[in-house]
Amino acid sequence: MSTFLLKKIAEHQTALEQHRFCQHLCQRQDISLQAYRFVPHMTFFVLGFRDILEAVKVTKPVSECELALNAHCLEDAEHWRLFIEDLQTLQMDTDYWGGNISNILSTLWSEQDYPVRELVYRITGHIYNTQTPEEKMIIMECLESTFSVFITSLNVITHQNGYYKKLKFFGEEHYEDEANHTGGSWLEGEKSTPHAHFYQVSTERVRYVNQMIDDIFAGFDQVFHCWADALQVNAPDISTPQVNALAMDKPLAAHHVR
Repeated sequence: MSTFLLKKIAEHQTALEQHRFCQHLCQRQDISLQAYRFVPHMTFFVLGFRDILEAVKVTKPVSECELALNAHCLEDAEHWRLFIEDLQTLQMDTDYWGGNISNILSTLWSEQDYPVRELVYRITGHIYNTQTPEEKMIIMECLESTFSVFITSLNVITHQNGYYKKLKFFGEEHYEDEANHTGGSWLEGEKSTPHAHFYQVSTERVRYVNQMIDDIFAGFDQVFHCWADALQVNAPDISTPQVNALAMDKPLAAHHVR
């Protein structure tokens, strides 16, 4: 059963690789900093992921799986700080967001970014509905699989424009962290693991876990559409931070959860 669930995640990963957002990153001709225009719209998810890890952690770990879960959370716990550093490197400082906290909050809680926020809530809900650490581990694998798709696609741009070593969350440091996870990596495709028992699910819970995997990836599909839409909006030169680039966004179509 554990192998079946990992294969199901791998199938979703393969499908996500063909998403228009990933294909746009892989095939993008413009490799200037405008290629990162979707990044502000990732903010709620990246910061929310820090709280997702808190929800996943086991307070008093005993089993091998619980210890592995906590180790995984610890490895990823500070990645949100790398994201904030990258905002500065990409010249997405306060001026880029509109010059004040009101503009920043208006972007983070905009209608077009609702799918991003909803996915954080959705994943958190699934975490609280788990009954075993093994079910939590499956959620973590869904998240790691999706990040592998994203960062592998983005690497095409970061290598071409020389930002692979300059960026941390979106560059070499985070990529290497993922590649060296103690629990293995999805960066090369379907994950193989010597810890198959970490993904054992009782017969009574198989149907729910299957639906949970589908639901999480359905959420990522909508979030990727949101980020793809952000790339389609015309924007001023990002090298002139005094211009409010986000304020010039045209309204984007909201992607409501199916």
